[in-house]
Amino acid sequence: MATSPNITGDAPMQFDIQYRGFPAAAALTEHVRRRLGFGLARHGTRVTRVQVRLNDAIAPSRNGQGGCRIRVLLVDAPPVVVQDLGPDLVAVIDRCSDRAARGVAIRLERAHFGQRPIR
Repeated sequence: MATSPNITGDAPMQFDIQYRGFPAAAALTEHVRRRLGFGLARHGTRVTRVQVRLNDAIAPSRNGQGGCRIRVLLVDAPPVVVQDLGPDLVAVIDRCSDRAARGVAIRLERAHFGQRPIR
């Protein structure tokens, strides 16, 4: 598990990045941390942990599609979970990261204003 300091300098966000079906790649790990760090930095004090699961595109059941699942654990709000599949794992990571950042912003805004959470 890797940690990355958030922009405000408070407690760092914890990243848990797991690779399923292929060995960990330093460049891919750095890409994931950078994309999620940018997207979640403004909510850094409310994000406790980011769990990322990357799956290979070689498995016969995946039909040539790599997968990414991101779960963002928040303080005083339900977690945000997004997942996607595609032939280009970097593009899949980018899409998931963007969706996770938008989902966190919406979830925290609704929690702040007392609206019903998204299910």
